[in-house]
Parts: sequence; C-alpha cells; structure tokens
Amino acid sequence: AELEVPGVRGPATGAIETVEIENDRAALVVVGAGENTRHAIVHLTGMCTEAKSDLEAWSSSARNYGTVVALEGDAPCPDGRSGRSWSGDIAQLEARIDAALEAVRTVRGVDLDHGEVLVIGESMGATRAAALAARAPARFSRIVLIGSAEKLAAERLSGAKAVAVLAGEQEPQEIPQQNFDALQNAGTKTKFWTLTGAQ
Repeated sequence: AELEVPGVRGPATGAIETVEIENDRAALVVVGAGENTRHAIVHLTGMCTEAKSDLEAWSSSARNYGTVVALEGDAPCPDGRSGRSWSGDIAQLEARIDAALEAVRTVRGVDLDHGEVLVIGESMGATRAAALAARAPARFSRIVLIGSAEKLAAERLSGAKAVAVLAGEQEPQEIPQQNFDALQNAGTKTKFWTLTGAQ
C-alpha cells in the first residue's frame, strides 16, 4: 500500500497531516491502518467549517477502514465569514478529489484506489456527496451523510451500494429522517444513526 519512492516522506500513520495540492488548497490527510490503507475516504466539510476538528473527533476510528482525505470548499463563505463554502460544480469537485488522491500518492507515498471512493459529507458537504454519487454511482457508491440540510432526490442515488444517514441528537432531524425514509422506500441499502449529544 505504501510506495518506496526515493525522496518521498513516508506517512505518519494516524497523524493529521497537511498535503499540498498543485493549483488548489491543501488537504488534510490521515493515513489508514493495515490492509485498508489504499481505500480512499474523502471528507467534505459543512459550509464555513473546517475539517481539522472533525478529523480530531473521528479519524482514529475511520482510519481502520482507509485513508481519510479532507477537502476544503472551493468558494468563499458568504458575508465575509471565515472558512470555505462549496460551489455547485460537481465535475470540478470530482477533479479536485482526483488531484488530492494523486497528491497523497506523490507526497506521502500512499497509492490510493481511485476506482471506488467512500465520501463522508457534513451538512452542505452531504449535499455535494450525494451529487457525486448521482454523477458517478460506480465510483462514489458508498456515502455517509451527516446532518443533511437539504432533501435528497432518492432516485438519483439508486446506484449506491450503501448510504449512511447521521444526525446529531441536538439538531433538527426532520430532513435527515426524510432522506433516510426516501432512500429506504427507493430500495437503497441505508441505515440511520443518531449521534448522542451532538449538535
């Protein structure tokens, strides 16, 4: 899973590292453990939030299933707020994911599988994750939707192998629950989790 390339620094397994990406913002990376290292897990943050606190909360568990690559949004936040937001350009987002996975190979020596990518999206990132799965269902066939703020067109996710829907216990659960019900009614393999104590 890890390449032996002269001049390439080997990954610090489990640490949150920054990987520079040519012509884009840097990504945060947590290299996976053991035989699952090559599995790519892409994390798309919510609007105007940052990925580091998310990775600090759950990447130690997620790294057992693959290498986590967290991207920032491609648009500025409205009203001059800090952080980044997401445009609606899904083709550009897929190209950014490709560039990030390649940067992890080049910079950290981890040859990630580009053919099947698990996407974890939070809030607005969940909407973008669903759009990726609708655009390229064979490639983005497993998605995790955390705190979805928009209703999904469940029929657009009919090619998904599995969709996890998560909602914080202390946040509105109506839309995530509706999305889960719609996915289940459409015959998509799905499960709903409530995150205890989460906002």
